[in-house]
Amino acid sequence: MKHSQYICLVLALFAQVTFSSCENKPAQIDISLDAEYSGMLAAIRGTDASLSEKLALIEQAQSSGMAGGRQVMQLILDAVGAMEGSLKEKLAAIAGAIESQALALETKMALIEAAVQSGFAGTAEQHDLLQKALASVGGSLEQKFAAVETAVSSQTTGLETIIGLIEAAINSDFANAGQARELILKALEALSGTLEEKAAAVESAVKSLGPGLDAKLALIEAAVKEGFAGYSGIQDLVSAALEALTGSTEEKMAAIGSAMGSDTSGLEAKLALIASALEKGLGDGNTAIGNLQAALAASLGGLDPGLSGLASEITAKLQAIALQLSPEEFAKAFQNIVDAVGDHYDSTSQLLETILKAVNDIAGSLESF
Repeated sequence: MKHSQYICLVLALFAQVTFSSCENKPAQIDISLDAEYSGMLAAIRGTDASLSEKLALIEQAQSSGMAGGRQVMQLILDAVGAMEGSLKEKLAAIAGAIESQALALETKMALIEAAVQSGFAGTAEQHDLLQKALASVGGSLEQKFAAVETAVSSQTTGLETIIGLIEAAINSDFANAGQARELILKALEALSGTLEEKAAAVESAVKSLGPGLDAKLALIEAAVKEGFAGYSGIQDLVSAALEALTGSTEEKMAAIGSAMGSDTSGLEAKLALIASALEKGLGDGNTAIGNLQAALAASLGGLDPGLSGLASEITAKLQAIALQLSPEEFAKAFQNIVDAVGDHYDSTSQLLETILKAVNDIAGSLESF
């Protein structure tokens, strides 16, 4: 029997199982499902059925309880691995399945992750496929956001793919900055495993090439909030995110500048990013102060106008300090400011006051020489 015909039979079986599950014959149902799993696996690994047909079968297996979580991911990897044709033809088949409205968003996310893991798609293709997946979601804006929420909370794909989806949701206007932060928290809450395993998942996503720098900053802050990383771990994770940037020095500096002006991540992670950029020679004191001004403007929007005075005082004093120090010395001074801030504040106002105190301490030490 051809696998495409077999898929039709298995789908029919699933429908029967769903109907008969109300009867008191669990042992018979379990035996039926166990007996069919090997055949289903053969169909997925075969070449008779299309990719979309295989994905529909996997979704049915998931909804019936035959497969779940990372097992679904492995089945999709098997389906992708069985694809024939040129790389261009394989990508076209993947894109066709992604653009279909018959599959759930979380299934499409798993397919994208499988395409990346199998070497069929790079970072650029991953971004494009995620945008296509979101574009295929129908309904109202609320329904689209609900679909993203469901996909984010699923445990089928890795954290990197989930963060990439959230980033795509922002770019597609499915979510604003506040909603994006909530989605990242949901993704972290959905992680399974020990605290060490969750921390490793965050670190892996931060070091990956997929998500953008701003999304990674928001992930790092959420990880600290959830207890997956202490405040002292922010600097290490931010440094890892910076090292994952590709391109020329100018392109890396542009990515840093873009992250500064975004309101998806907060001031804490941006301060650590500025310090890491200085340490790695990505800009001088003037660049750092410009980035800080952009970060402060993004963080203070809509807050008490009086805080703008504190922000202006901080940047003015930093400019004076920068004139007196070499780039290396200013980098160390800025790192001292970040270290002094730590997590010793409860509000934006207190954070700015702590920064200003650290800046004044540096200015005072320079005056004593």
